[in-house]
Amino acid sequence: MHALRHIGGRAAAFLAPASVFAAICLTSLHSYLLFHSLAEVFAIVVAVGVFMFAWNSRRYHDNDYLLFIGIGYLFVAGLDLLHTLSYDGMGVFPAQGSNLATQLWLAARYTQALALLAAPLFLRRPLRPALGWLGFGSLTLALIGAIFVWEIFPTAYVEGQGLTTFKVVSEYAISAAMLVATLLLYINRRAFDKQVRNLLTASLVTTALSEIAFTLYVGAYDVANLAGHALKLIAVFFLYRAIVQTGLVRPYSLLFRNLKRVEERYRDLFEDAPVMYVTLDPQPGEPIITDCNDLFLETLGYERQAVIGRPLADFYTEESREQMVNALGQAHASALTSGERQLTTRTGEVVHALLQLSTQDTPEGSVDVRAAFVNISDRIRAERAEQEEHRFSEALTDVTSILNSTLDVDTVLDQILAHVDR
Repeated sequence: MHALRHIGGRAAAFLAPASVFAAICLTSLHSYLLFHSLAEVFAIVVAVGVFMFAWNSRRYHDNDYLLFIGIGYLFVAGLDLLHTLSYDGMGVFPAQGSNLATQLWLAARYTQALALLAAPLFLRRPLRPALGWLGFGSLTLALIGAIFVWEIFPTAYVEGQGLTTFKVVSEYAISAAMLVATLLLYINRRAFDKQVRNLLTASLVTTALSEIAFTLYVGAYDVANLAGHALKLIAVFFLYRAIVQTGLVRPYSLLFRNLKRVEERYRDLFEDAPVMYVTLDPQPGEPIITDCNDLFLETLGYERQAVIGRPLADFYTEESREQMVNALGQAHASALTSGERQLTTRTGEVVHALLQLSTQDTPEGSVDVRAAFVNISDRIRAERAEQEEHRFSEALTDVTSILNSTLDVDTVLDQILAHVDR
């Protein structure tokens, strides 16, 4: 039953976007302008969604890759909106023809390419949001000024002739930039959740294919243009899945990727290190065990449920327990000190260990304590054996000396008696 629900969920996750994609594409049979508007609006909404998620979650990011992408995509959305409004047939800029929409398209794609190429820089260095706003804002204003005000942006489309060389070369350059961004994503793959990385890669590669399709059309309404926008829809869907959906459903895979890796490394160290690890809640009274690794359980012979929630002193010998009780009577914090301790196993055997404690303040104002016990029982036994051997050697020397002294006395007496007999 669970498997059927899982399969049904995956089918629904595929069929829902596929249905939306098919519905948008089918509108082209009625009106290509309607299809273009819906495709661009979908892309704009997703771009704004990426920004909203990235901006409002910025305090929780463990790097600024997503924040930089989010700011950049907001300005890409603005340029795409102008592109949509200026498209031939919309009537917003009636005297401009197809060249204006094509120029704005290139302006948006260059801005997008810049955001994707520069974003990996902020995987390891912080981003000052004000500089991000200033940089993308200045670039966007400069592009709009070059197109609308100064009219120095190169011509991208000539009525009756089609695409200019500048437009075609630009599309190939943008496509190459997407592939370079894909390579940078692979190089920095450890910084991303596998599913997020795969979705971003799919978005970038599909975008590159879309740009190539946009080098082939002659008219603003022909098949190559339709194919390019269809591929853009797919790329935008992958982007939505990678950032917006993943960020809402599995935030730890997107926002806290590095933190999650650190926690996994800590857990591996906690469980696999040849040290008995215990985490403690230093509440008033006695420190209580909140977690421990398998080596602690194996050494003392306990099950986990018999350890968690109990005072650490329960596993000390009477001598070590008295040391802790005396320290608690003087000052609570002084009880949490490092040094040699004696633990008792479930069968009553004594385990000699060196204790090393570390503390860390939590955001809630409490203190986490981590105790590391290094088993030195073998060393203690070896030292004791060596001491016993040394004492035995000294005793043997003393006995030998006494015997030697005794033999010397007998020899002297024999000599005296022999002299008397004469």
